[in-house]
Amino acid sequence: MADNLQWVQQRESSRRGKILFFAHDGHVQRSVAIFGSAGRPFTLVRQRRAGGYLRSVLDRDMVVIGTYYGRGTDPDQARPRRPDIGGMDGLLSSPSIPRFIMDLRQLPSAGGLHEWFQAAHETRWVTIVAPLEAYDAILFLDNITPTPAPQKQ
Repeated sequence: MADNLQWVQQRESSRRGKILFFAHDGHVQRSVAIFGSAGRPFTLVRQRRAGGYLRSVLDRDMVVIGTYYGRGTDPDQARPRRPDIGGMDGLLSSPSIPRFIMDLRQLPSAGGLHEWFQAAHETRWVTIVAPLEAYDAILFLDNITPTPAPQKQ
């Protein structure tokens, strides 16, 4: 994946500027992914994600944006789950702002806010994420809806 993206960057960026590479934030996060938690019936599993490899190749030419939502129906789940109040989704839902992007690189280098985003938190995806290690920014959408399937003609 890193080799392919580097090839695209070398071929296209000199002619057209920046490249948007869109993938699930779990794939492009820079940190090792941790699946499971003490409160859920999963074994803790640590796995290096593509974003770690991509960062080693692209360095600061890559900006990783994690995506979270407050409510809605996730197409991968039979029924919607509410955000955990103490987790990532719950914190990002708490200001009641319908959508925002937060540049984590602009956070203060010390203090409560920095410490919260430096610590690991559960997400609704049954993963544990330390946002400052995983992402450069976070996109939050209050409500998501699945895209309807195309109509057969």
